[in-house]
Amino acid sequence: MAKIKMDLIVEHLGVQLQGAMKDTIRDMKLVDVTERDLLRAFQKAVKMRCGTWENVPDSAVDTGY
Repeated sequence: MAKIKMDLIVEHLGVQLQGAMKDTIRDMKLVDVTERDLLRAFQKAVKMRCGTWENVPDSAVDTGY
């Protein structure tokens, strides 16, 4: 198992995550939305925007775990 640095992953995938958030906000219209609903919609949008496997910098992964 490897450990990842989430801040670097988020930074590296910033454009895709920003697009996923935009899609989530547009699709949910944020009326009476719970945090759980928002998270689920965001996760779905991320799956649509990002590939199953994304290339990330070596500095974002620690395989010596």
